[in-house]
Amino acid sequence: GSTEMQVSWGASTDNVTPGNVIIYEMYVNGVHENSAIGTTQTTGYGVRGDNVITVIAIDEAGNRSTAGTTRLFIPG
Repeated sequence: GSTEMQVSWGASTDNVTPGNVIIYEMYVNGVHENSAIGTTQTTGYGVRGDNVITVIAIDEAGNRSTAGTTRLFIPG
């Protein structure tokens, strides 16, 4: 019974920042859970029940993408 999850997403594109240095921040239920640099997957922990997972891409200039959001239910 772990609440650990592996989260993957599509890569962000940018006309200035190379993809291998784009930072992705992952939030679970509104709390920053993990960050990944130049890769489109990371792990995090949720809670038993409903979880809202959000990923935001950040380029070198600090511009933040629109949030990508999904829901995950972890049975108890």
